[in-house]
Amino acid sequence: MKYKVEILQDTGYETIEAEEGSVLMDVLGEKGYYIYSPCGGEGTCGKCLVHIRGKGIVAACRFKIHEDITVILQGEREMSVLGAQHEYTATMDFNPGQPALLSDKPVGCAVDIGTTTIVYYFIDLTNGLLMRTYVDINPQSNYGADVISRINRCVGDAGAVKKLHLLLVESVKSNINRFITDTGTEAKDITAINVVGNTTMLHFIAGVDPSPIAFSPFKPVFTDYRILNAREMGLRINAEAKINLLPSLSGYIGSDIIAGLASLQDSLGGLFLYTDIGTNGEVVLSSEDRIWACSTAAGPAFEGANISCGSLAAGGAICSYKDGKIKTIANSEPDGICGSGLVDIIAHMLSGKLVSPEGKINKPFVVYKKGKSRTISITQQDIREVQLAKAAVAAGINILLRRSGYGYGDVEKFIIAGGFGNYLDTGSAIKIGLFPEQLNDKLLQVGNAAGTGAVLSLKSEYFIDRINNILSRTEYLELSSNEDFMEKFVSNINFKSQTT
Repeated sequence: MKYKVEILQDTGYETIEAEEGSVLMDVLGEKGYYIYSPCGGEGTCGKCLVHIRGKGIVAACRFKIHEDITVILQGEREMSVLGAQHEYTATMDFNPGQPALLSDKPVGCAVDIGTTTIVYYFIDLTNGLLMRTYVDINPQSNYGADVISRINRCVGDAGAVKKLHLLLVESVKSNINRFITDTGTEAKDITAINVVGNTTMLHFIAGVDPSPIAFSPFKPVFTDYRILNAREMGLRINAEAKINLLPSLSGYIGSDIIAGLASLQDSLGGLFLYTDIGTNGEVVLSSEDRIWACSTAAGPAFEGANISCGSLAAGGAICSYKDGKIKTIANSEPDGICGSGLVDIIAHMLSGKLVSPEGKINKPFVVYKKGKSRTISITQQDIREVQLAKAAVAAGINILLRRSGYGYGDVEKFIIAGGFGNYLDTGSAIKIGLFPEQLNDKLLQVGNAAGTGAVLSLKSEYFIDRINNILSRTEYLELSSNEDFMEKFVSNINFKSQTT
């Protein structure tokens, strides 16, 4: 029996046929489609990722075709990021520990809970191979675009804490059921769930009131390693499975940042900057013996919120804008602008002098127009939102360098992690002043390092030692009480190169 495989990519689409049970990577390769696979299709790297509509992200070398499917291939930039991620990810001996002994076919689930999206990675604990990746919208989004909005809902309201907790639990249940349906895995074979996320999301998944994080002295209820009971949470998995919350540093530097740092190769060495920009902009400066970290209130602009035509990074979102040419996620009809597209568009406006260095525009800039009913544009308020967000990140970088005594010339690499950073055109980011021009030749995009860290924590029980080592060397800087922050923030509001 043969099935139809529809292939979507930047340059268009094609429909081909594939035999029942054939391996997707082989089918694509025979038709001349390049799939990044540094391990040569042996199944050990988990980088030959493609998006199958309705099924999520899969490793092409492990996926067998048993029905008609639509495959969305990565663009050149995504493949470049995957390559860097593979090159700079720490190599760990495969040693999953007790969870691998709880079933004949044990599967672990690594979860990265972001404020806007949640990513699920399902790992075969007999060999460490990636089985499925799913991306879900954080169902708490209706309660506010950022963590502070959601925390404010909980102040003095235990019912709100419970509701926001249950929303996350339902997402976990739904994606576990999705995996079971897609793969035929039995519930008893899911033997571990390891979770990373910002500190607020970890409180919510644990059912703990995060309110103290929002008020001085911004001290969370917990930052340590925590184990939750899967049965008590109502999860339909192995009765002995544990839900492990990886440790955080502070109220605004969560386990997503710490696990991301721990996922990087030791060989990076020297002095490097690390940033993950979402609704918060976490910035870390790491030397061989000391680490400094801070979190800036970047706001949700780079995730599409508070932007007049803003959108999540989903099908139809404008993710790239070059010389008037639009690219959307999944090559769908444009219906909004996600973070990477927003940065591109404003960089284009600066180059064309459609916006002043101070951020003023004469009229809204029309990005896309279809008939009389659909216009996607950039407004004056959108420009202001981006200025506030990029100034906060730039100020955080300035403060860490000043605190450490280093300058831009001492930095050997500037590592950009996270979903937004995955798609971001770094040239556009420098153009608007989000990243320092002085580090242009040192920028390195590594994809979702937090998710990589969560996966490594499933593959090796020794990964926690790397996390503990980072925590022991890190000094957290609270910017709300830093006397230099406002000065640096204001000096970076305009669209111009940063200075220390």
